Amino acid sequence: MNLRTLSTSHQEQLVQLMRDVSAMTLRVQQDLGRKTAWRKKDHSFVTIADLAGQVLILHTLAEVVPGERIYAEEEATSLKNTRRLGLVRELVEDQLQRTVSIGEVVDLIGYRGDMDSDRTWLLDPIDGTKGFIRTGHYAVTLATLEQDQVTRGWLAVPGPKEKAPDVSGYLFASQRDGGAKKIDLATGTASALPAPADLPLHGGEVKIAVTKAHYIDLPPTVDPSQWKAEPYAIDSIAKYAALAVGAAHIYPRKPSRWTGPFYCWDHAAGVLLLRETGGVATDLAGKPLDWSAGVRLTNNRGIFAASHPDLHEQLQPLFADHVRDIL
Repeated sequence: MNLRTLSTSHQEQLVQLMRDVSAMTLRVQQDLGRKTAWRKKDHSFVTIADLAGQVLILHTLAEVVPGERIYAEEEATSLKNTRRLGLVRELVEDQLQRTVSIGEVVDLIGYRGDMDSDRTWLLDPIDGTKGFIRTGHYAVTLATLEQDQVTRGWLAVPGPKEKAPDVSGYLFASQRDGGAKKIDLATGTASALPAPADLPLHGGEVKIAVTKAHYIDLPPTVDPSQWKAEPYAIDSIAKYAALAVGAAHIYPRKPSRWTGPFYCWDHAAGVLLLRETGGVATDLAGKPLDWSAGVRLTNNRGIFAASHPDLHEQLQPLFADHVRDIL
């Protein structure tokens, strides 16, 4: 497919933006408290870093691609508390190195471009806010949709590299049919990402990307005599990065009874990264992910991602039982 033009200078600007926002979120993470993290109406968590990150990224998109449609997670309604709004403004001013009004902050949080645009930007300024609050892994993510396909993705995983040496501290940038690269968030050094090696299943060890190291939710169809399941614990969309670099092999995720279909911004950048490193992502039933329905993956049930097509072919049918468990 033909991608809409995004100049080299604009791509470099977006890479630098993702690095800057990642650094800002890390600074906030080191000093979180009741004044800087709270629950939204839907009981999910939000922090001043989520909102400041959204302001900074939308500010740049409004300049670089004015008028293009944007789907973003956060809303200004989360900032009724004037003290929190002031803290968000301070973070934005510090990054932009200029004075910003309260009105400008609120307007930028709600900026969505032109809903009739033929390219859509998907933004989650902090994916994995629960992990962020407990000083664990999280991700800063941005992606584009064109002709109902994910075409570009930027997935940053801030944090000390010792927590997950091949994933933490990197920005993963990918382009449809153009490959993927890993960029050091601290230095900006970039390197191409090859496809992970094959994994023999018989008697082998399958590392499953999970949120909690002590819990792997396996369906009853899994035969433990065929392969051994080991957890690779990491919060957020960073699970896809773990598959892309070969640190983990599969990422199964059940659909939720309570929150409904997954949001596109929670998966788009990771799915494209995996595709460009030779992996496969579908829903748990093996159905291709359908990005055409708007902000949510309403035509899919759950996620099954694998670092290699052979792994996906062999293991996805086993995990399809997870869909039946929910229905």
